[in-house]
Amino acid sequence: MKKNISSRKGFSLVEVVIAIGIVAVLLTTFMAVFGPAQKNINKALGVAEANRLVHTLENEMAILRPGESDYISSFDKAFQWIKDSPTETSAIVVYQYQTLPGVDNDDGTLQAATIDVVNDDLKFPGVDYITQTVARRIDKATSAALLTAELSPGIVQGKVYAVRMTQLVQDTTTGSGLILGTPGQIENPAAGSTIPNPTDGSQYDDGYMTLQVEFFPLNNNLHAYVTGGAWEFDKLGTPVATQNIAVRR
Repeated sequence: MKKNISSRKGFSLVEVVIAIGIVAVLLTTFMAVFGPAQKNINKALGVAEANRLVHTLENEMAILRPGESDYISSFDKAFQWIKDSPTETSAIVVYQYQTLPGVDNDDGTLQAATIDVVNDDLKFPGVDYITQTVARRIDKATSAALLTAELSPGIVQGKVYAVRMTQLVQDTTTGSGLILGTPGQIENPAAGSTIPNPTDGSQYDDGYMTLQVEFFPLNNNLHAYVTGGAWEFDKLGTPVATQNIAVRR
């Protein structure tokens, strides 16, 4: 007597459709719960990064370093940086690099570590070398050798950001509020000033200046690209961070 044995392999089309539907519901629920949290994490990281860039720039423009004798004061330094920053050849860049703790450059910043130190298995990050964020103007002789050492492979860390600063001026059409001024030009805020467009900090009439700061990530973080005139602000796209700040005398 033969027995009819039903041998069934695989799944029917109906079962596959039901399984796909269950997976879709689970994925939708997962994204609803964890999607906003992930967005908040990314936003928090972005804010922290933007704050680091802004604070580094503000701190640098508030001090006059050894060797910066071409500025008459820290405010004059900030004035010149703001005025000249929209021009690529005199741009300001902000970046991180590996440094030797306790070893200073002539300007007081930490000296760049060597690649031998960074690649040495017996050296430890945070102990034998640490990361520092710095803002430098690329056309100054005092920065030339430092930029070469700091923007070298294995020493520079992450993105290099080009900074464009534009003064905020009074809106004369409405008589209230501030608007963007002309990039590369500083205006005296005082009505009837004898020097409407000062060329250095000593000619500026007020005790502070408000400005908009934009940070643009460069496509390459190495010295030859950053300082070699291979990039233009107008071709860098939208800035990753924009903030209004003020500098004081």
